[in-house]
Amino acid sequence: MPRGIRAPRDQTSEKLEMPSAQWASAEFVTQTLRYEPERDPGQMFLGTMNGTAIGTIPRSPDRPRGEDRHLLTVAGSRAGKSVSMIVPNLLDYRGSALIADPKAELANLTALRRASDFGQAVFVLDPFGKASKEVEEAGLLASFNPLAMMSNPDTLVEDADLIADALVIQSGNDPHWDESAKRFLQGLILHVATFPRYGSKRNLCTVRDLLSFGADIDERFIPVEDLDANSDLWKDGPPPDGIKGLLFEMLCNHGAHNVAKAAALELDEKPPKERDSILSSARRQTSFLDLPRMRSVLTEGTFARTIPDLDVLKTAAEGASIYLCLPAGYMRICSRWLRLFVDLALKAMERTEQVEQEAPVLFCLDEFPVLGYMPQLETAAGQLAGFGVRLWPIVQDLTQLKALYNERWETFIGNAAVVQFFGNSDLTTLKYMSELSGKYAASIKSRRDITSKGRDAGERGLTSSTQSVDLLAVHEARTLFDRDDTHRRQLLIYQGHPPIVASRIRYFEPETGYNGKIVRNLRKPLKNNYTYYMGLADVHAEVYIGDPHELLGRFVVNAFGQKESIVMPKLHWDYLDWLISIGSDMDDYIKNCDRERGNVPLGDALQSWLYYAYESREEDGLPRPSWLPPLKP
Repeated sequence: MPRGIRAPRDQTSEKLEMPSAQWASAEFVTQTLRYEPERDPGQMFLGTMNGTAIGTIPRSPDRPRGEDRHLLTVAGSRAGKSVSMIVPNLLDYRGSALIADPKAELANLTALRRASDFGQAVFVLDPFGKASKEVEEAGLLASFNPLAMMSNPDTLVEDADLIADALVIQSGNDPHWDESAKRFLQGLILHVATFPRYGSKRNLCTVRDLLSFGADIDERFIPVEDLDANSDLWKDGPPPDGIKGLLFEMLCNHGAHNVAKAAALELDEKPPKERDSILSSARRQTSFLDLPRMRSVLTEGTFARTIPDLDVLKTAAEGASIYLCLPAGYMRICSRWLRLFVDLALKAMERTEQVEQEAPVLFCLDEFPVLGYMPQLETAAGQLAGFGVRLWPIVQDLTQLKALYNERWETFIGNAAVVQFFGNSDLTTLKYMSELSGKYAASIKSRRDITSKGRDAGERGLTSSTQSVDLLAVHEARTLFDRDDTHRRQLLIYQGHPPIVASRIRYFEPETGYNGKIVRNLRKPLKNNYTYYMGLADVHAEVYIGDPHELLGRFVVNAFGQKESIVMPKLHWDYLDWLISIGSDMDDYIKNCDRERGNVPLGDALQSWLYYAYESREEDGLPRPSWLPPLKP
């Protein structure tokens, strides 16, 4: 480096009274930040120093939790964020993770390892089919229905508000239209989540369809007293349909603390032009829900897996990983999908009681600016560490943060343990790198003219003064940490420590060892199919070879426990849809089942449940399963 290398103690720089920034020494970095993920599963990889891998501060007797604060990566376009940082960390990090994956590259390289080697519950949401064949064959493709989380009556309204807030991105100078659209969307979401007519279609696709086409009146779901109470909307003509029919239906919805009813009433009382403008805004904000591929990841049953609830990131025994794959070409129109996930996941982390975790839940948010302004993130940046969450936003330059968060943009820097820079070229970021590095007290020597008398007196014309100069000048920040720098240097600003110049790696280079950690094919069943979903101890067999009654029974019991269409082991794939379709009708039969039972035959109560469940579907032509026992008298 051009300056700031620590000098021996007997040199002048140690004696300067002016404060002087110094670069962190290699000895300090390799001792303090040595990377040992086997000893600390929550340690984050940062790079190398003189060939030694370094990371965040590891656990120690003095710091039993290690480093649990956030990270921020500021790296220019095509500077190598994935190859040097994201892929290595996802191959090592044993905590749960929510991963924004623009190219599905991260899922293709790391999902199989996290599933098989770490035993995590892994879900790859890939609406546009960018995931590899190996990921698909491993049964990792998944969907997630946000409305499935709306099961707690006490939080129903705020859940709907959270979903609506993620869907509506504020635009323009007049917030009235977007705010009004958001309020109506909240009411419509609550209507779909609570009205009996939509019992089997409680998802955002139904919300979009109703918003686009309205609804015809189905009197089977509307009490007579409501028909009479709202008869003024009927006006002696045919039953209302379209948007009027939808508003009529919402006015008859007494669930969700009457918020759906209030939303319909508010919209119905608007002047026609204003009402049409609000509906137009709501339709524009939800237009991405018309994409068939996007619909596929928002409804249950499309893929092998359905995420039960985003609290799985905290509650899964071995952790969970959720990959959100959204190609760059769809980011503009589908960014609301990403916003929705991040918003709901943040709320789930706050609500879920803190459990003992090996590592914080990692929110790896590549292409962070695509999410747009998210007040929840802005507010939570200083609090999430207390909920067991580590944010890792990744941006191309600091102007992106400034544009989104205005005067609050530095909150992401202030709450990050490490801010990482490389491959930067914009002036704003380069100046900030220089300022964060600090000032160096330099001893400046200069020569002045001397008179002949002075020369005779022995004067040499040399003067020395101490001046404060940038430890890292702006032009040096651009050239030293350039994307194509042969030394692959990066600047690390670690809170409480001198600035660090470290090296970046490329995971695929043999000396790193990371290429050998990538699992290319999954030849054995995923551990979590049995331990997390099934609650079984035997995870070694290619298929489960124990009592089929028990296997099926545990599947059913855990399905209710997780409120999801869970992945079933190979023995009984054919009955997955059937079991889920009848489950809601047979809940009473399994309430007394011992959920902690070991690998022993099921009790009579659950076997009776299975028998009656089959009988209820026999008339649909379902062949009698060979494992179904006769009903005991």
